[in-house]
Amino acid sequence: MPCTSGNISSRLSDFTAWRGDQNDTNAYWTLMTNCPTDSEVGVSWLGQLCVHGSSNASVAGANVVVKTSTEWQVFAHESGHTFGAVHDCDSSTCQQGLQTTSQCCPLTSSTCDANGQYIMNPSTSSNLENFSQCTIGNICSAIGRNSVQSNCLVNNKDVVTYTGSQCGNGIVESGEDCDCGGTAACGDNACCDPTTCKFKDNAVCDDSNEACCSSCQFKAANTTCRASTGPCDIAEVCSGTSGTCPADQFVADGQSCTSGKTTGLTCASGQCTSRDLQCRTILGAVLG
Repeated sequence: MPCTSGNISSRLSDFTAWRGDQNDTNAYWTLMTNCPTDSEVGVSWLGQLCVHGSSNASVAGANVVVKTSTEWQVFAHESGHTFGAVHDCDSSTCQQGLQTTSQCCPLTSSTCDANGQYIMNPSTSSNLENFSQCTIGNICSAIGRNSVQSNCLVNNKDVVTYTGSQCGNGIVESGEDCDCGGTAACGDNACCDPTTCKFKDNAVCDDSNEACCSSCQFKAANTTCRASTGPCDIAEVCSGTSGTCPADQFVADGQSCTSGKTTGLTCASGQCTSRDLQCRTILGAVLG
């Protein structure tokens, strides 16, 4: 798509359709662009982590980041949106009262304006290096209740990459038993040798990356490795013969369910929800 055609939003739509054709299981894709976009430096679909899309999908795990002097902050910002984060509150959104409906992240429970201190500030700056506690809490809560999917992040084996294999990149590739991410990242890992990516003596799995592994040995059969997040999500248990937790399984879409005191809901991709609830949770495209 040439720079003279479309804008940053249409570029995201085209990139989303392209991503849907890749047939991969990556968490999300980022398009780095050098096309001029006026004041806009990034755009992302909100909360679409692990949504792989299709060629005719309107949303998926995709975002666009413009090349600027603060592109790594923009990348972090748009990644935050992909993980379900909204903007930090500023003086304008505080005046509108958007913090009361969770449409922006306040500084604290008693102070609305975050004062432009964090990565999810509506405008970028070179001195922004951290996510606010509000943003971190919201992302963790969204993943915990499965309104933002995270099932594609639980396994570091057979991940599709476009670079050569390398011991220490955190991905278990052909010829490797394990990969804890290099000497610094592995620390005192008792199971995996960070220089060879082979199991250490008597180890059969790696605690740091396998949910059905404990003390470098397989956990007992029927040990819960992924708890249910609600009435539409099925708990997974270990087999006793593998360190890998089975793939996330859900109750069939369309089955009736109840969430707390809310009735008349149906199961959809592991969530007990309705169209109205989904619209409140996922607001669509969020410009950065």
